[in-house]
Amino acid sequence: LLPRLREAWLEARASTGSSLPEAWSACDALAGRRVAVDCAGRRIEGRAAGVDPDGRLRLVRPDGDIAHLWSGDVSVLTGQ
Repeated sequence: LLPRLREAWLEARASTGSSLPEAWSACDALAGRRVAVDCAGRRIEGRAAGVDPDGRLRLVRPDGDIAHLWSGDVSVLTGQ
């Protein structure tokens, strides 16, 4: 997996001149969408706001606070 990931990163960098975070952001299917994250027995809802420099999901909560999440099960919320 790692050799293929490195190869894809090098190809993206060569074709776009962008860094890995920029290339990742261009492919982020959750960006701007309302999501719920089930993480360590709790549910957190908010708007996905990309990935931070450490690779954590940035989640803007309804009160404006930003949660930085390492892992969890993400579900896209619809109809709201």
